[in-house]
Amino acid sequence: MSEKKHRVAMILGILIIIAFLTGTWAQDHLSTLEGWKPYTPSRLQWLALELNAALRVRLSEESGYSMDFVPIENEDAILIYVRYLPSVNREVMNISINSARDVILIKVESYGWTSWLKVKEDIKLAQPRR
Repeated sequence: MSEKKHRVAMILGILIIIAFLTGTWAQDHLSTLEGWKPYTPSRLQWLALELNAALRVRLSEESGYSMDFVPIENEDAILIYVRYLPSVNREVMNISINSARDVILIKVESYGWTSWLKVKEDIKLAQPRR
């Protein structure tokens, strides 16, 4: 092996060792941070997270209502939680709620959870802020 190839091989070897040690140090360091500790959500928590990410509606004058999804773990249920303003377009809101129900059913069927998951609703007029 020529001296140039030998130097290149040695430098590559050193870089690989440094990369390995740096990666190991980073993993050790990250494992001490609270935010990097493992966490496994329940099925209901995961479903609520997915639904809120895709379908949540924030209350505003424009939308006229809010829609959130809450896991009810002691009942094996997902709650569609809706609050609306008196000025809401009820037809638009109801279409959104029905669509959310359809999406939930599709997800639940794809996960094989139809035998145990219940869908509940809590739909009320929003209370004025004080």
